[in-house]
Amino acid sequence: MTTADGTSFVGGLLTQVKPTFMAPAVGMSVFGGLLAPSVSLWSGSLHAAAVASALYTAHVVDEYVDAHLRGEEPPALSLRRTQFAIVLASLCCLSLAGLLALDSSVAAAGSVVVLWVLAILHAPILDTNPVGVTIDYPVGIALALVGGYLAQESSLAQSVVAIGVLFVVILSGVKVSIDRTDIEFDERIDKRTIPVVLGERRARVVSAALFLSSAVLVAVLVTQSTLPRTALASVPVLLGGGVVAFDSVAERVVVRQMVLVYPVTAVLFVAACPTTSCTVEPLLSGLS
Repeated sequence: MTTADGTSFVGGLLTQVKPTFMAPAVGMSVFGGLLAPSVSLWSGSLHAAAVASALYTAHVVDEYVDAHLRGEEPPALSLRRTQFAIVLASLCCLSLAGLLALDSSVAAAGSVVVLWVLAILHAPILDTNPVGVTIDYPVGIALALVGGYLAQESSLAQSVVAIGVLFVVILSGVKVSIDRTDIEFDERIDKRTIPVVLGERRARVVSAALFLSSAVLVAVLVTQSTLPRTALASVPVLLGGGVVAFDSVAERVVVRQMVLVYPVTAVLFVAACPTTSCTVEPLLSGLS
């Protein structure tokens, strides 16, 4: 089975597998699971697969909206096959959510359903306004983290919620910088990102402000004893992310901010682990 340009149906489906977006979300599912006191490989795998299928659903909906409805790019699949792919991906995601409800908790399944809703709404609605286009992926990442934890543990720890909120703020800062790299294309297609609406210079300020806000939020969470003092090690890194936001070369900003996210992630994991009696706490204690 091939499309008019000779692309196979399977090949067209594979074009929507985008590791750049899927890998961080699946990684956050694993991150959340490892924060739990005990880990079931089966439950963790179910949740990770559900997260991946939710992201894939978002990608095929993007294909449908951007290629077939708006004509912003050449389609990889015919209209009918794209619609079929959306149904197939949705069934896969919701089936995995159902298995999670039976295997671990309704809350874990619910987090996947919310992810699926975000996937369906991303291109047609959330991607059309500055707030939605900036925060929808970061919110999805936070849901993957929280859901990964709930797949292993019935009740949600405050520290896990706190880290989820932090990632929404941090990754929103990165997303503003990413949108700076696409400002000319987005202006051409009337996509209302923050750089398009506010201008490139003000977008730098917004990105820096989000990183600064995340640093302040870490300090507040430590003050409130939601996170231990070790979380403060992430503050200088977050401030660094805010400083690099002012670089005039957007591509360079994106690379540097994304690199800085990794040590922040590691610090927050090590900080939160004792608060949840995580499964790898003995190992971390042995290394300290």
